[in-house]
Amino acid sequence: MCIRDRYSAVRTATQITLKGLRKEVRETLNRCGQGAGNKRLPGEAVSLSQDKSQSLLEGYLSADGHYVEKHDRHCASSISRALLLGMAMVAQRAYGVVASVYAGRPARQGEIEGRPVKMRQDWIFAFRMSEGYKKSGWIDDEGAWKKVRKIECADDREVWDLQVAEDASFTAEGCIVHNCPLQLDVIERAVELWSNPGDVVLSPFAGIGSEGYVALQMGRRFVGSELKRSYFDVACRNLAAAKSMQGGLFAGHEEQINAAA
Repeated sequence: MCIRDRYSAVRTATQITLKGLRKEVRETLNRCGQGAGNKRLPGEAVSLSQDKSQSLLEGYLSADGHYVEKHDRHCASSISRALLLGMAMVAQRAYGVVASVYAGRPARQGEIEGRPVKMRQDWIFAFRMSEGYKKSGWIDDEGAWKKVRKIECADDREVWDLQVAEDASFTAEGCIVHNCPLQLDVIERAVELWSNPGDVVLSPFAGIGSEGYVALQMGRRFVGSELKRSYFDVACRNLAAAKSMQGGLFAGHEEQINAAA
């Protein structure tokens, strides 16, 4: 149980200080970060059930969001990109939508209630509930996907490569992203466009051999290199499944890989 400790209101702003919070609540709030620029969602917030995700999203939007009727779009802005990326995952779980997070107004000088202030870069979180919107975003067994409309240089972010047996993932901006193979139909289109039967397809970062698998199936030859032994072994099995290997395709492969390092 918590009680209101202090209440103050100045013009359009209302601030409430609470006390008597349970230890678990305080610990959860601490994991949400301190200060506007450091706000983020704790891990448990992006793994809630659908109904609780809906409650979290609606509560957030009721305080920091708004609805743009002209575009049938729910929006919120923050100087914390990490917070909005987390809310995008909540929206996906709550309503099965693929939200957008993109740069808003740049850092600038502004004014709040007559006071000059330095404003940081804005980030925008937006999604639509209408069926038409889902044409640019969809969800399948592999995750949530969204069409790329344009590519712009933003800023540098720290990315961690996490590797365990038989798997590799990346942590970027607080999100863990699974390292998934390139889709075979994408490779098929590339091989069809830029090679002819009998040509050699080169993949300097072969991974589990997806490009080679497709190349052999489409009547091409394949040369690939891979530093991670577990991936290389999987690639050999995949290529063997695509076509019987002849002509010393993998002769001296371990030496070749070591030389490539």
